[in-house]
Amino acid sequence: EYDMIGMDYWYADQQVQCPSDEDNARAIKRLIDLGFLDRILLSQDVFIKMMLTHYGGFGYAYVVTHFARRLKRHGVSDQQIATMLIDNPRRVFSAL
Repeated sequence: EYDMIGMDYWYADQQVQCPSDEDNARAIKRLIDLGFLDRILLSQDVFIKMMLTHYGGFGYAYVVTHFARRLKRHGVSDQQIATMLIDNPRRVFSAL
């Protein structure tokens, strides 16, 4: 699972910077190029109200509505995006 998409935050109490979406897109493209496409699940977190669209955040659909376009700019095909967003989750959850 490739998590933390859309979370370009600095956690001062932990001295941790989350990766930017640009960094995430480059890393995911690299994983695809290394042959891991069938193992990648994309996810994001929405765990505080400021992450909801009503309060100015990205909301629940960010990976599909925005991040997928960023992946395309990095050379990830529509079919590869569908594999990560549809096929891989279907395979994982049908194995339960």
